Amino acid sequence: MTTTPEVEAAATATNLHYERSAEAFAAFLGDDVKYTCGLFATGTESLDEAQQASLALIAASLRLRGGEQVLDIGCGWGSLTLYLAREFGCHVVGVTPSAVQAEFIRARARAAGVADLVEVVVGPFQSADLNDRRFDAVAMVEVVEHLPEHREPLRKAYRLLKRDGRLFISAFCYRSTAHADEFATRPASMHALGLFGFTAMVPLSQLVAEISDAGFSIASVIDTTSHYDRTMDHWQQRIMANQKAIEAVEPGFAAELDRYFDTARASWGHTSKLYAVGAIRSRMGTPESW
Repeated sequence: MTTTPEVEAAATATNLHYERSAEAFAAFLGDDVKYTCGLFATGTESLDEAQQASLALIAASLRLRGGEQVLDIGCGWGSLTLYLAREFGCHVVGVTPSAVQAEFIRARARAAGVADLVEVVVGPFQSADLNDRRFDAVAMVEVVEHLPEHREPLRKAYRLLKRDGRLFISAFCYRSTAHADEFATRPASMHALGLFGFTAMVPLSQLVAEISDAGFSIASVIDTTSHYDRTMDHWQQRIMANQKAIEAVEPGFAAELDRYFDTARASWGHTSKLYAVGAIRSRMGTPESW
């Protein structure tokens, strides 16, 4: 697929956030530099424990046993890509529009001894040349929001999956269509758009329709809103504790992040939520029993 000017513009704008110094992100994200939701089963977990639990949940949702071919769309700083290569021996292709993130992941893969299992493709997923490969599993972890249009990327993910292959999507959603209509153009939403470059949330009902229209059968939907609230709390505490270190490499970034998380947590659960959606490339749906 050839990208449109809108797709290219969204990727370029998003890179304004994600091509900042890796040191700035590592100062508040934890050991895995995982910029996505943790999983707090008891509420007493450390951030690093919660992020490891989240990675394990994704692997379980994708039904990975070891050695599979996995596509990690919007792979960020490589937490899931490296985890699956290291812990499961999976051959993982990560896709990111950020050259800075790509080099960071490659360096970490070499340091972990899994460089032969990790490939990073730089650019928008819509135009990524994957050489007609077929994957056992595809992950899209908190990336849909940064895509200006969801249906064609989801169709592409469907085409790249083998029969009965699994899809895992974690996505921020408006609480309802009415909330989307009311809050999409509010100042706080515009601030998030400015910080992350491009943000386009939809209600869960629309996301499920888009996944279904791409050909997938929905296997599971989990509300992870409370877990992201705890994750943001940990991040914000770390931002304040490491403010000087962050400001030293990215002046103004700590204050900007702190303002964003203040706003996000004030509205969290009221206007926006986070869901984990599991799907399968099978017209018969998932074979697991209830």
